[in-house]
Amino acid sequence: MNRNKCASLFKRFMSYFIDMLIIITLTFLLYFIIQMFSLFIGTLNGLDFVRRYYYYFIFGEFILINIIYFTVLPSTSFSSTFGQLLLGIKQVDKNGERLTYGKSLLKFLAAFLSKIIIYIGYIIVFFTENNRPLHEIITKTYLIER
Repeated sequence: MNRNKCASLFKRFMSYFIDMLIIITLTFLLYFIIQMFSLFIGTLNGLDFVRRYYYYFIFGEFILINIIYFTVLPSTSFSSTFGQLLLGIKQVDKNGERLTYGKSLLKFLAAFLSKIIIYIGYIIVFFTENNRPLHEIITKTYLIER
């Protein structure tokens, strides 16, 4: 991947930070909408259910939004998440092409693996060429400047 410049560590971190702010906002917005909907339908059973299982509910929403956000957006014509788009970087495969949904999903699962092994997959960015984390090496993808 010599045609384009790989994204810096700073841009990678800042784009992920922006993405997480968006995801957390979406998670709580969806939770709020569901609570309001359960109030408007006139029964408190739905609201009681949401309140009783609050932490599980929020965690489930967070995971679902993460999966959709980090797998669908990179496989669209944007070729990036909103945080990456704001910072002028995009995700590409080894040929410089847009990621397919399957490749994007595989990258998400590999990133999850990097997180559950005590973030070792992310720590290696300090020791690899072009600052690539384990999930990019596994999936043969790159985060490059637009």
